[in-house]
Amino acid sequence: MLLSNSQLAVKFDSRGGIEALHLMDPRTYRGLIDWKDEAPVSPLAFGVRIDGALSWLDDTENWKLQQTVQYPLAALRLIATNKKIGISLEVHGTVAHQAAAVWQRVQVVNRWDRPRRVQLVLRRHISFRQPQAYVQEEIILPRTKAKSERAASAFPLALHLSSHAAIAVSVAATDSAQHRVKHKQQASYISLDIPAHSSKHVDVLFSVGTTGSNTLKIHNRVWKQGFAHHYQAVGQAWSEWSVPVARLFRGMTPPLRRIFLANAIAVRSHCFPVGVAEQHPATGDYYYSMRATAFALWPLLRLGHYAEVADVFTQIAATFTMRGGVSIQTSDLFTDSTPLVKQSTSRKNHTYHEPLQPDVLANLIFLFAQLSRQMPAKRSIRPLYKKFLQPAMRSLGEYYEQFMIDDSSERSDVPSLYTHVVLYAACRAASGVAEQQKQREDTVAWEALADDIAATLEMDHQPVALAGCGFEAVYEQSLIFYALFTYGMLPSEDAYFKQQATHIGDALDELYQQWRNHPEGRPVDSRVALIHAWLAQYYAEQSDRALLTWHLQRLVRLQLETTWQRAELLSTLLDTVV
Repeated sequence: MLLSNSQLAVKFDSRGGIEALHLMDPRTYRGLIDWKDEAPVSPLAFGVRIDGALSWLDDTENWKLQQTVQYPLAALRLIATNKKIGISLEVHGTVAHQAAAVWQRVQVVNRWDRPRRVQLVLRRHISFRQPQAYVQEEIILPRTKAKSERAASAFPLALHLSSHAAIAVSVAATDSAQHRVKHKQQASYISLDIPAHSSKHVDVLFSVGTTGSNTLKIHNRVWKQGFAHHYQAVGQAWSEWSVPVARLFRGMTPPLRRIFLANAIAVRSHCFPVGVAEQHPATGDYYYSMRATAFALWPLLRLGHYAEVADVFTQIAATFTMRGGVSIQTSDLFTDSTPLVKQSTSRKNHTYHEPLQPDVLANLIFLFAQLSRQMPAKRSIRPLYKKFLQPAMRSLGEYYEQFMIDDSSERSDVPSLYTHVVLYAACRAASGVAEQQKQREDTVAWEALADDIAATLEMDHQPVALAGCGFEAVYEQSLIFYALFTYGMLPSEDAYFKQQATHIGDALDELYQQWRNHPEGRPVDSRVALIHAWLAQYYAEQSDRALLTWHLQRLVRLQLETTWQRAELLSTLLDTVV
């Protein structure tokens, strides 16, 4: 479960612990806490010591867990009950309001008929993601002299340091007179005296920064403001945002309303203000994903976030400048095996970014054209025209020119029909923006480039029968179907769409039959979900209620793992239900 604000993203595990933190900066996207799938325990997790025995929430045999996300608050809520020891924990977690920090409030409930001393244990197995040559250390800071235990805790009691990151940790309980906090290496212990059938809560704050001094400043400020202040501020901010979104709920069933709002909150929080960070499936590194950002901006633009979308384009333009221009990979699509490009910006600071592919850049250009038509008059699009659109179109033109020079039937990186369609649509859209900005030279040049690309396209595309085909072939034809439909390359009433949609639907039915018998051959749900999303958008425009409902039902049952897949689901709901 991932929650974030404009500065920090936090990944919670199913037991209320924290799996990962990463700073939201396009130049330094990377996980600051390292975790491994094969690790026996979560790096940051809770446990309870009572009557001399320690029980971690990892022990799922004795702890019954129920986890939810509270909407529109965008906060974690976990209830953990252990009947054997008569203790329940209720964990609330949220990212702090406008700060690189995470709050957790743990309500410890004594369910027995007698008072008891309970020790809440916070495990801190923190390992920074960085080259092993860098030194990592954990400092237990001494208490400062203060009038009360709570005031003393305002100074962080545990600080985890590395050469490029720091994490500060503070803990305090409800009643400073009746609890003791001990910070030891890799663990914190909070002793609580709880009456029968009563509870006490413990507040935990994690703050993240690039240096120890910077982190301490953030930490002390947020700690003094308190959990309640940030919990209410985050709730207020999300409530204000969700009110206009809720107006779109008319016509939705309650389950669809929840799915819509949950995905809208997830996509919005992960995208603004700098774009989307994704985790590379092979290396585990976080990187600034242009592809995920392009997908995420579509529904957010339609929800009316014009200024925020423009801010993301400003960040993208800055990324172009940082890289010394826009370099385009010749491969068509990003796959799990695509390597990340590692670029050193200083001796101690590295950035990872996804190779920019032509269809991704073209999608961003097309999206920018939609933004230019909808941006309120009070904000000019002219600065972004110069910093984003012109260099992006220059790179796109150079890419296409080089492709035509090197054209060979033996090349393995020949752009697909899908990529050609997206390039053509981007050039047409960019030409319209140039005309709007009264840039005659750009208008003519980009129209000519669109005509050149169109000359290589077979516009009278014929449907492809997919009976007996594997998933990759079905996915490829679905991608072409999506591009032709989305970018208006063919009239929506063209016979191609109806026949190809039928072929794809029949092929999916056949594949579902195969996967029931051989589940090991099934691809990840996310790619199947995209096909259902694209077909649902088509059937919505065709007013085919039966097929639209069938694809929507399939779609909402699938597990979506990344922000851009959630964004496509959101776009589908906007197209089909709203």
